[in-house]
Amino acid sequence: MIITIMDIQNIAITGVSGRFPNTNNVDQLKEALLNGTDLITDDHNRWPHESLGTPPSMGIVNDLDHFDAAFFEVNPKSANLHDPRGRKLLEVVYESIVDAGFNPSDLKG
Repeated sequence: MIITIMDIQNIAITGVSGRFPNTNNVDQLKEALLNGTDLITDDHNRWPHESLGTPPSMGIVNDLDHFDAAFFEVNPKSANLHDPRGRKLLEVVYESIVDAGFNPSDLKG
């Protein structure tokens, strides 16, 4: 049987996670927003804003180059070849599962 989105009447989102400019999690984002903190920065170290149409100000996600390959049982050399967005996706999915009150190791398989 195939279940479509039309068959689903109720969905409960019980766990959240994320990476946002100059914050490392949802709680830090909430705090920054409540305090009116500007999360947009001028960073000319990554790309000169004159090149390739890069805007002079942008939201920069911290630690894109950090990834615990051993924790996710990924070969470190292989992990370095993965798209950083995919690595961050693994991290936030794991954190969302934990935030929802589940043990990720119970979901393996």
